[in-house]
Amino acid sequence: MYKILTKCLCINEEIKINDDINMFENCTGDNVPWLSLNGITCQCKVVDVYDADTVTIVLPFNNELYRVKCRLLGIDSAEKRTKNLDEKKVALEATEWLSVLIKDKVIWVKCGNWGKYGGRMLGTLYMSEDEMEQDRSINLQIVDKGFAYTYDGKKKRKFEDWYNKKNPIQ
Repeated sequence: MYKILTKCLCINEEIKINDDINMFENCTGDNVPWLSLNGITCQCKVVDVYDADTVTIVLPFNNELYRVKCRLLGIDSAEKRTKNLDEKKVALEATEWLSVLIKDKVIWVKCGNWGKYGGRMLGTLYMSEDEMEQDRSINLQIVDKGFAYTYDGKKKRKFEDWYNKKNPIQ
């Protein structure tokens, strides 16, 4: 008989489950929710910047540290994997800008649900608790710099339709 001992993240109190494997007896894929970090706000460390809207963060969960791919909520940036050389150039500039800003730094994340393309948690990043209270997200700073546009998760816009060539990125 297995005993499971775990610590509850939210109340930091030990919870003992004395049932053995029978706890799985009535579970199906339909009656058990997916794991979600939605609603959790915590500090994290950025360990990789893939592009201007996808980073890898390390965050605490259940008294352990875990890596999580994070898709920045509410924005879509230029793509690195494209045949459009202008878009690729902007994507590389955006990645470099974001890397300088947050890579290897401890920042804040407001966790959302998992993205529709799988494997990535949606999140809003902040440099500090003060910026979070003022709702000055890194996500929107990327848009303000011209590296991305606001995105609602539906149809993506073509690079040529949102990137303003008359006001190039500074």
